[in-house]
Amino acid sequence: MSDFLDHFGDQLRAVQVAPSPTARPRPTWLSRASRRGVIAGLATLIVAGPALAITQPWNPTVGRPGVDRPVHVDSSPVTAAARGELSVLRRPQTADDRAQVAPLLRGVVGDQVDGVQVDAIRSLKAGWALVPAKSVQTGPSATATDQLCFTNGEEITCGPAPSLSTTGVGGSTASATKGETTYTGLVPDGVSGVRFTPKDGKPVEVAVASNFYELVIPQIAPSRMMDAPAGFEGPARIPAPPAPVSGTLQWLDSHGAVVGPQQPDR
Repeated sequence: MSDFLDHFGDQLRAVQVAPSPTARPRPTWLSRASRRGVIAGLATLIVAGPALAITQPWNPTVGRPGVDRPVHVDSSPVTAAARGELSVLRRPQTADDRAQVAPLLRGVVGDQVDGVQVDAIRSLKAGWALVPAKSVQTGPSATATDQLCFTNGEEITCGPAPSLSTTGVGGSTASATKGETTYTGLVPDGVSGVRFTPKDGKPVEVAVASNFYELVIPQIAPSRMMDAPAGFEGPARIPAPPAPVSGTLQWLDSHGAVVGPQQPDR
């Protein structure tokens, strides 16, 4: 009897262990390949989140509410001509654009700029934002339309979009404390670098990125002196605000050839 029971037990164990020819293997929760697929899918969802969010309307705080005149925003796109000249406008606005430029929009002066086209705002580089606008006041009773502006949060420079291809949009700031002049500007596609040659100094070059350049020139001439304003408690002669370094600015293509702009020495 014991031999029979032992034999019968062996048969039962054989039935439990041996798989049926037609039976599917019992699935584990996920195979290694499946786990990779799920991880990739989760990564896609994580990446896709901000991209989906960026399609939502954006209503940032522009200018300095309570200090300057309110700045109105405009949902219309920039002109096709502007997009055709600036690749930075042809790429989509990203979440990084919005995060990086938000604190810089205080530099949009409400007494001068209006109709900011928020969907065309872009980050140009750290600390600089492109801010297209429908109109900019250029005088007591003069207004220019279709403007491309850029700001660092403290000052703003604007110029007409239609003349971007020939003259660009640029500005300069001279700093007495730093002893330098900073030239900044927007240039059309095809301009890879900018060269500035001071009248009394060596040329300085800088690369263009996102259609934008920032070029620093050491001050060469010493500060001028000027009469102190009436009521000033101090010396009768004080240092005058420094004038920007004068010279010639040139656009360069990827081979270093001069491609513009045609304008007189600064």
